[in-house]
Amino acid sequence: MDLKLLVVLFFFRAGASATGGELWKTDGTDAGTVIVKDINVGTSSGLSNSSSILSFETINNLLIFGADNGTDGRELWKTDGTDAGTVMIKDINPNGTANIGNLTIVGDNVFFVANDGTNGLELWVTDGTTAGTVIVKDINPNAANGITYFYQSAVVANQLFFGADNGTDGTELWVTDGTEIGTSLVQDINVTGNGSPEFLTNFGGELVFSVDNGPTNNGVELWSYNVPIILVDSIIVQGQAGVSTITTINGTLQMEANVYAAGATDKTYNWTVTNGSGSATIAANGILSALTDGTVTITATANDASGVIGSTVVTISNQSTVGIVKNNSALDVSIYPNPTSGKVTFKSISKIESIEIINITGKTIALFNNTNTFDISDLPEGIYFAKIITEGSSSVIQKLIKK
Repeated sequence: MDLKLLVVLFFFRAGASATGGELWKTDGTDAGTVIVKDINVGTSSGLSNSSSILSFETINNLLIFGADNGTDGRELWKTDGTDAGTVMIKDINPNGTANIGNLTIVGDNVFFVANDGTNGLELWVTDGTTAGTVIVKDINPNAANGITYFYQSAVVANQLFFGADNGTDGTELWVTDGTEIGTSLVQDINVTGNGSPEFLTNFGGELVFSVDNGPTNNGVELWSYNVPIILVDSIIVQGQAGVSTITTINGTLQMEANVYAAGATDKTYNWTVTNGSGSATIAANGILSALTDGTVTITATANDASGVIGSTVVTISNQSTVGIVKNNSALDVSIYPNPTSGKVTFKSISKIESIEIINITGKTIALFNNTNTFDISDLPEGIYFAKIITEGSSSVIQKLIKK
């Protein structure tokens, strides 16, 4: 039985006389253990009980699995844990069953074996959407099978290693980064037949597996492969859905970064913001928060040894006027003395809940809660921004000068 954790629920296959074997979920209580959906309505099973076929993976808070609704054969499905949210992702084989099996997660994608009725059993990949569910490569051209149900795989350095047969070299060790061009034979280990790699394992960043290198050699033995490190070669940065402006007061924008090469060993990165004529802060998760009007440059820097960066410019407008603001129309906030060499006081008609001090690079350097007077004598001379949050979560940005 394959169990997967999604949010705070466990999903599993269970059989009942009225529904057959279907997808169930539990929160660990009797009342919270229920069927998710009767996919194959009636007593027939929607989920196979074969351990070589039944497998689950999770991406983007969705459970990905193979299921048979009794009409389309075993195809690729997903669920968010609700009946309505349990749907087929794609009818891969519209004229029969795709025989979905062997799900394996790599990054934000799930690889699996499927037969579309044209190319035989081959390696596929999905991001959980219909458009994002595609064949990786027709390894054994035409209708011949490139992969069997029982293929074994391992993820090393953000790449998937597996056994496949291209119709010429027999079943040998292959690798993919999720693209057709990045899917290739690693080595024809048994030049006279099938190497049949099995028990593939990521052992401390090195691929370890058993393989038969031929009857005139050693037969089935334990092998290892030192996977080469692939560095990032480019990063494309943009706002979510291509947005490059923030036009609402105290608005935010989710920044996104697409990292290449597809098989890069380490695709992680750090966010920074460089203030130009405007100012903003950016969180570790890429949420950009506007401070003042103008432009800022958002940069994603690769964490590997490549030194690659990607950047884009965001334009901010309609923010609060900065400086010494008295009788603010929204909050009636005043600040004095400003400039200051030490203590500073903020006054508002509403209770001040917090004051965040931000430097010109967008970094938060101090946070004061439930107080309107504090000492900044230890800060270097320069220009800062104070973000004042009052009762009810209203906020305003003001310029603060340390002399």
